[in-house]
Amino acid sequence: MSLFEQKIEEQLDGFEIFEELDYEGDIKLEEYCNQGRNYINRHTWCEGVNNAWLAYYLEGIFAINIFEVSSSNPNVDKYIWVLTGDLPSAYIDIESASYPLEVLSAYIEIMQDWVDTVKENGNVEECYPVEVEANLYHADMLDYRLKLLREYLENEDEIDI
Repeated sequence: MSLFEQKIEEQLDGFEIFEELDYEGDIKLEEYCNQGRNYINRHTWCEGVNNAWLAYYLEGIFAINIFEVSSSNPNVDKYIWVLTGDLPSAYIDIESASYPLEVLSAYIEIMQDWVDTVKENGNVEECYPVEVEANLYHADMLDYRLKLLREYLENEDEIDI
């Protein structure tokens, strides 16, 4: 087991297992968890989801899930983070982020790269794939949301100190 996998497994008891989540009164939470499972299953390297946990949730805005996946590809990690919500979905590998707020930070970084590339009329083929048309309208929308996420992350970091 890698050090990265060990860090994830140490946290799993603190996360909520999908099957045990109480979605009552929170349609967005259920939607974001389903989006995460569907998103990870769409990738050809994912042959199945063995387990799924909700690691972090900002009500109505985004969810960070961690999935234990099966893959015959030896380069695929056992665990994959997925961020979903009122944002483009993305997965983050466990080497890039060990904890939920690190996932959010990594997400902001890869999405900002896409935004900047679109605004500079660059080649988005070299960016993390974002499942919307690469145009200024979408780049501006995402850029605004990333600004809000950065502010949220800064406030969370201040609370943790």
